[in-house]
Amino acid sequence: MVVSFLNLRIRKIKEQQVSVMKKPPSPDSGHVYVYYTRADRISDPCLLEEYRACLSPSEIRKADRYMKQSDRHLSLVSRALLRYLIAETTRQDPRSLNFSVNEHGKPFLAELPDMHFNLSHSHGVAVCALCRNAAVGVDVEDVGRHTDFSIAKRFFSSCEAALVSQAPEAEKRKLFFDIWTLKEAYIKAVGKGLSIPLNSFSFNVNETGIQITFRDTGRADPMWQFFQWRPEPGKIVAAAVRYASPIVFKHFGCVPFVGIAPNPLISRICLHAIGLDIESESIDRSRSNVYGLKKI
Repeated sequence: MVVSFLNLRIRKIKEQQVSVMKKPPSPDSGHVYVYYTRADRISDPCLLEEYRACLSPSEIRKADRYMKQSDRHLSLVSRALLRYLIAETTRQDPRSLNFSVNEHGKPFLAELPDMHFNLSHSHGVAVCALCRNAAVGVDVEDVGRHTDFSIAKRFFSSCEAALVSQAPEAEKRKLFFDIWTLKEAYIKAVGKGLSIPLNSFSFNVNETGIQITFRDTGRADPMWQFFQWRPEPGKIVAAAVRYASPIVFKHFGCVPFVGIAPNPLISRICLHAIGLDIESESIDRSRSNVYGLKKI
């Protein structure tokens, strides 16, 4: 019943000539695919029923423990996004995926050791990154949220904190979240959580790329490659991967169990096409800021 109902809605998308890929592409070595989902725009009961049906009992319990309904919803959609993407790219049943975690809590799939993934969610949006043969980290932030920029003195390196402190007020917020998302993406890629002090490494972000330098050696590591993307006003995404050859980063909008599209605007049109309530907003062009990488 749910599947046939979704098929009717997907057919409606096609009738409106919205370009949606039937399934996400399987990432080859040398590629990182980043998927962006507006969870707060997904309210269709049949989709949400499909999401809940694919989750494990422990994932459902975790989602249900949140006090706020918006947090329960975001947790549900985020986990469904992850299962949908991995299942589609590996031709698995999304319900069959059994996640384990390392000693620091980073999830992995023992039966798919070459498939690396990472998930992030914040203020109504979820992002998932997939990569083969290299650990990947991703972070998404709402740059409009209330932020005390003085915390840079506690969590950033001394040079990063000085940059934020000395930046003009009009640039301070952008600079802070550029650095913050990169730091989050890096430690999530390493997979050791906050056992890595955030002030033990520094980022240099400029128009030519992104470079990481480590306090203990004072040296950069060119194998670390980074990507930043602003999928829409007020949101920023960062991804990190360590790989010997240049990595190509590609990004998509995604509606789990409906499809993906080249950008979030198209995926939001898809939500509208299948009857979900979605308001129209202007979307910024994506921005790649990549160190030693192709620019998409």
